[in-house]
Amino acid sequence: MSADKTAASPPGLVEPAVRWRPLHLLGALDAVALALPTTLGAVVLVYVHIGAEHLAAGILAAIAGLVLLHLFSLGATRPALFSARLFEATTLAAMLAQLGPHLATWGLPDTPEVRLAFLCLFAAGAGLVKALLYLLRADRLTRFIPAPVFGGFSNSIAALLVISQLSTLQRLLKAGEPAALLLLVAGLSGGVMMALRFRASKWPAAAVGLAVGATAAELLRLNGGHFTMLSEGGWPSALPIVLADFDALAGPRVATGALFVHVAVNALILGVMAFINTTVTMEVIGQHDGKRMVGMGPRLMQAAAVAMAGAMGSLVLTASQQASGAAQRSVQLKPITVFWAALLFALVYATGVVLWMPVAAICGVMLADAWFFVDRTSARHLGQWLKRQALSTNARADLAVVMAVTFTAVVLNMVAAVVVGFFLGLLLFAMRNARQPVRHIWTGRQMRSNCARPRQEMAALDSAAHHIHVFELEGDLFFASASGLSELIDERTGEGQWALLDWSRVRHVDSSVVTALLRLHDVLPAKRATLLHAGVRPGSLVAEAIGGPLPQGSLYPDLDHAMEAAENALLAGLGVFEEDRVVPLEGSGFLRGLSDADRALVVGTMRRVRLPAGATVLRAGDPSDELMLVLAGSANVVVRDARGEQLRLSTVLPGATLGEIGFLDQAPRSADVVAKTDLLLACMDRRMFDRWGQTHPHIVQRLLANIALDMAARLRSVSAMVSARNRS
Repeated sequence: MSADKTAASPPGLVEPAVRWRPLHLLGALDAVALALPTTLGAVVLVYVHIGAEHLAAGILAAIAGLVLLHLFSLGATRPALFSARLFEATTLAAMLAQLGPHLATWGLPDTPEVRLAFLCLFAAGAGLVKALLYLLRADRLTRFIPAPVFGGFSNSIAALLVISQLSTLQRLLKAGEPAALLLLVAGLSGGVMMALRFRASKWPAAAVGLAVGATAAELLRLNGGHFTMLSEGGWPSALPIVLADFDALAGPRVATGALFVHVAVNALILGVMAFINTTVTMEVIGQHDGKRMVGMGPRLMQAAAVAMAGAMGSLVLTASQQASGAAQRSVQLKPITVFWAALLFALVYATGVVLWMPVAAICGVMLADAWFFVDRTSARHLGQWLKRQALSTNARADLAVVMAVTFTAVVLNMVAAVVVGFFLGLLLFAMRNARQPVRHIWTGRQMRSNCARPRQEMAALDSAAHHIHVFELEGDLFFASASGLSELIDERTGEGQWALLDWSRVRHVDSSVVTALLRLHDVLPAKRATLLHAGVRPGSLVAEAIGGPLPQGSLYPDLDHAMEAAENALLAGLGVFEEDRVVPLEGSGFLRGLSDADRALVVGTMRRVRLPAGATVLRAGDPSDELMLVLAGSANVVVRDARGEQLRLSTVLPGATLGEIGFLDQAPRSADVVAKTDLLLACMDRRMFDRWGQTHPHIVQRLLANIALDMAARLRSVSAMVSARNRS
């Protein structure tokens, strides 16, 4: 049993909420080792615009906020790990930097404590905006983000990690750290992390890498080496909210209205950024184990924790793909993983571990982690493209989306990247659907209705079926598809031909397509061509879209009905089919080859039956004691599905036989036959047929030959159709 499995609790005992699970602890340790340096770096980036004397208070607020946020997230169905991010930190730093010109206008002094007050308001307001967006269920929009966009997000994180950490190493070199020692510590940290990720994936690779790098730096420092540590001072006892000067903001001469608008706008920007990053991160890590956030309560709890942390003076905290991904490499994310992360953040603060953590070791770990964020599929496609190897159309389009999103996220921010991703996703969707609205084009030689016909009609269809074209449509047909689809149908439908549009695979139809179809219905009759529509089932989206505007006589519930109508019209034009024809029994193909005396004998023994439309002719399971010849009218062969509804298999027209297979092998009827119109049947009794086998064997032999010829003609027609489809 793996370490992640736990035995069931004995009866009568309550299972404890938190259990000792080593893999969850190791996963949380790895996540904290990555989230903490990013968070502290973001704090430094923001507090540069407040004052170095308050940096330690900012670190305290950030770690306290992380503990609070993780504890508030224990009840979430989609656990995630959180940190501060460079995207939001850079934006917040710019907001604080731009305060200077406004403060004097508003009647406020430009002091670190006043700036601290604005930081608290911006960050707390962002949490409230996040809660409002959750209440509006805006997180559901993530399902419309195309998959390549998530690949771009991953690549942008990798690129930002490389850029930021290489810049940090460059600053350390300029500050006087020896290049050889700097690269040694960074290389050891990153190398150990990479080795563990590849060879021992369950180990907390980032934490071990940091520990190895810190140990190496300490040994080198004892021998005269110099390394910059993450923090050089002690921990404060006060949070920024205590140090902030809120009284100044409430002064009598302060322009409260302008101040409120400025705070609201900046909080809105930060809140939207945090919301988008969190929902995207939840979607990305949810693709790993299939879990999704369920219920409004956990979402609001998370947003409330962000607002409370911001009010204390923390940066805006969001779900972290980097930290969550690191934990997922060790174990499936669960609430216990989140609990261990909260505890580890608290221990890090209490013990002051970061005081002796060398920045070079952190850079090495971050650079190594960037490798694991690269989207492998897009990287492979990029390599093939650079080598000038052939890429499919879809692969090229996906690669373009990934590269555009990556570039936008790195140069601008994640919000802009999401907008670009949405736009490119819609463009990609439009291009793909506009390029391929037609899945297949068949002719009547390759596709035939399930209508049982006399041999004469089947022979005529074999020679003239190329006049029927079936256009199998698919996907979502909209304005970009309309003109191309209309031109294709018009071009492929010649004089005296039938065009059948099969809508069964179409999900949505735009009004522009309906307009184009109406034009075709006006244009095609000029060259004696006919347009029919199949798969227009009552109540379907397609039926709602085209059922009203288009001619009702051109709409059919499935392709078989439409094919039968086109075939009947084609045969009628050839003079071998009449809708209301009556086939005389004496002249039917069933009696072909018999002498006049023999034909008269058979006709005299076959009883005639008239049935109204809707009557049941044959019933599944009944004995096969009669063979029937349709003299007038038509019938449907149907079966029933699991819900008891009738499914039409075929139609039987005048001159064709009913029940011949059961008549020959005497097995029970396999399907129902229902009169489609008023029917006139000629019925042959099985007992009479068997008696003729004794008294008139030559008649039985001739009748069996005629039945076999009819069945062979149908089989030959099917074989020709399959062969034609395989050649297409």
